[in-house]
Parts: sequence; structure tokens; C-alpha cells
Amino acid sequence: MIGETTGRRARNHLSEMGIFAKKMGPERLFRAAGGLS
Repeated sequence: MIGETTGRRARNHLSEMGIFAKKMGPERLFRAAGGLS
């Protein structure tokens, strides 16, 4: 039971990080690509 709760927390954390990455990712990627080119 403890493993299940920790697993859910880990999945929730990963999903939150994924949403944050989707929000912030594109702009940073475009800026990085612009700086490299």
C-alpha cells in the first residue's frame, strides 16, 4: 500500500514537471536554437 501511494506521488510530480516543461520548453528551445545558429 505504501508503494502505491509513493508511486502515485511520483507520477503526479512527473506529470506536473511535464506540464511545466511544455509551458516553458518551446520558448527556451527557440531561444537556444537562435543562439546556436
